[in-house]
Amino acid sequence: MNLKKNFCSVLVAVLMLSALAGCGGTAETGIVYDTDTAAVSVQTQNLAENDRFTLSWNDEAKCVILECKDTGKHWSTVPYDYLLEGGSSASMNSPLDLHVAKASSLDLEEVRGYTGAVEEGRVFSELVKNGIRVTYCFDEYRISIPVEYLLQENGISVTIDGKGIVEEGNEWVLLSVSLSPYLCAANNDSDGAYLFVPSGSGALMYAKETAEKTRTFSGEVYGADASRILQEKLTDEEAIRLPVFGAKDGNAALLGIIAEGSVTAEIEAEAGNSRTGYSHVWPTFYFRGYDIIPPSTKSTDVGASDVTRVSDALVRRNATVLYVPLNGEDADYVGMAKAYRSYLLDAGLLEKTEQSQNPYSVTLLGGVPEQTSFMGIPYQTVRPLTTFVQAQQIVNELRNDISAAPVLRLLGYGDNGIDPGKVGGGFSFCSALGNETQQKELESICAQTGTTVFTDFDLIRYSRSGNGFGFESSAAKTAILKKADLYPLSVPLRSFDEDHAYRLLGRDKLSSAVSKLSAMLKKKTISGISLGSLSSIAYSDFTQERTSSKGDMETDVRKLIDQVRTADHPVAGAAANAYGACAADVLFDTPVDNGGYLAFDEQIPFYQIVFRGFRPLYSEPVNLAANMERQIVLALSGGTGIGFMLSADYDAAYALGDTFGLYGTVYEHNKEKIRKVLERYAETYAAIGDATINDYTILPNGVSVTVFDNGVALYANHTNEKCESPVGTLDAYAVKTVG
Repeated sequence: MNLKKNFCSVLVAVLMLSALAGCGGTAETGIVYDTDTAAVSVQTQNLAENDRFTLSWNDEAKCVILECKDTGKHWSTVPYDYLLEGGSSASMNSPLDLHVAKASSLDLEEVRGYTGAVEEGRVFSELVKNGIRVTYCFDEYRISIPVEYLLQENGISVTIDGKGIVEEGNEWVLLSVSLSPYLCAANNDSDGAYLFVPSGSGALMYAKETAEKTRTFSGEVYGADASRILQEKLTDEEAIRLPVFGAKDGNAALLGIIAEGSVTAEIEAEAGNSRTGYSHVWPTFYFRGYDIIPPSTKSTDVGASDVTRVSDALVRRNATVLYVPLNGEDADYVGMAKAYRSYLLDAGLLEKTEQSQNPYSVTLLGGVPEQTSFMGIPYQTVRPLTTFVQAQQIVNELRNDISAAPVLRLLGYGDNGIDPGKVGGGFSFCSALGNETQQKELESICAQTGTTVFTDFDLIRYSRSGNGFGFESSAAKTAILKKADLYPLSVPLRSFDEDHAYRLLGRDKLSSAVSKLSAMLKKKTISGISLGSLSSIAYSDFTQERTSSKGDMETDVRKLIDQVRTADHPVAGAAANAYGACAADVLFDTPVDNGGYLAFDEQIPFYQIVFRGFRPLYSEPVNLAANMERQIVLALSGGTGIGFMLSADYDAAYALGDTFGLYGTVYEHNKEKIRKVLERYAETYAAIGDATINDYTILPNGVSVTVFDNGVALYANHTNEKCESPVGTLDAYAVKTVG
């Protein structure tokens, strides 16, 4: 709180806020929440207009309406047809909803914007350039939220002014705001209506009402905050890696792009609600971090439950969603993906890489930590899975048998193998896996075929001190300022090991880690760098305000990757979030599935439509999938290269299988599979090359049609039975290209 503001400044602020908002100023001004000033509101009128849209305000319903001039379609914060009927639902008429926490008990409560502010007559509005600023005042909780609705060239932007939030904080504190819950909505009876959510590769939820009643989904953008305290095993589900969502309603669609505050957001969706008659998808922004604390193991209270503990400080960042209407042929998920890609290109966030798409990639596992002893004294060592010499043999054999070398990634070649050890794996290679000469020979063998070797360095997770980073002193802190003990989780291996704690490097120390990596690259022969954890893990560090609630994660990662990338050292990401995918040159572990939530109706390659042709894409390891053939077809239908994960040592892989799930990685068991798979699909990959995806269609019988911009159409049967297609009968999990 700024206590040095002079009296005049405070007086001016009081007068301005009383006239314009009526509910007080920001916490920094020290102004108390005002419940006495009568609401001042803009009358119903058109707010702004351009060649494509008209933005208007309905004062009676306190809602904003965007009209598309060429189609007459209306998108409104209250569903437009429902608005015309004069409905007054607590949910459908809410321009925003809050989650608040009681300061004394930490009990959480959901507050509807309609009943908490609109119905109470506590909505203030004022005209601003190209739109309107509306402040929603919740007197019972002494919290007010200012939101700006502005007409843009391609739609409407909706922004929560984080610095303008008022929270008196004596009894209730703000946790999150669900913004415009019904702006991106579709009528359940609308022909072909659906919601799009970006879980994994992408998913559709049909708007139609079914016997399953309402189907719901929610997920944190960029995955759960990795620094949040977790006491139980994570579920095996795909993360949301793109900050987008959408709805198709008849011949129109609306795409939502979270342009600011995506790191603090959740995407929520509700499909087939028979009570409201609408399906809708919306973002929820968290303005406080939190941890979930389980009952003490010493507690005698049988009914004790988890307690949510929120951070003290309010995160005062803006949250902005750009809503882009789509009509005609663009009014579907393909049009949404193209619109999002255009947004990234126009913003200068995405450029085409110089790397070319390869049919397949191979990830070699270096080593795993192993507990052993000498004369009864226990110590930890690394057990080799694939030495540099064995890696050379595998690459040579693949090149000779298949006539094509893979794009290669070395994973777990640092000081502690595939488990987090020192930051960056100690910025060295584990001696148990070979010497520097053998590592150089591997690089040389790959260079002869133009193959880049991407060596992975984990700059985020670490389990011991070294290289100037201390286990205690360098750790990020959680929302309750605790150094969280976390546990190894490898997405490709689906491995969760509670016996090996690790921590996350403080966000302010990431730049130092990258500098140490850059220094190492000048001394060693390394052609490519893999920054899997940096591109895929979003996390908070509450030691400073800037990095609380995952703040600035996108900006930091882009800068860090740019800092280490050179012409000789391209960078690969893995299971990359949008910012990591845009910054990297090559993407491993690209999601080809949507996570399989029961709420989902269709699997779509939205991620691939956005990035294919701009980045080489390689799937998660198909040899570790429950259904390898299905996984390959999913990869092919999105133009994704086929990923394999391999290890050379049979005995080590099986001895450690119980802990690390390495049974399926043994090269000897996989080499014939790899040969057959690549022989089968060599012509397919040659046909599509580096082309982008122009269209993707799902036929009712489970056959997909992918049309690339080079004129090639790829037909894929996603079922385990023969299916008819426009190009004849396709066997189970078969593909065919035309053109």
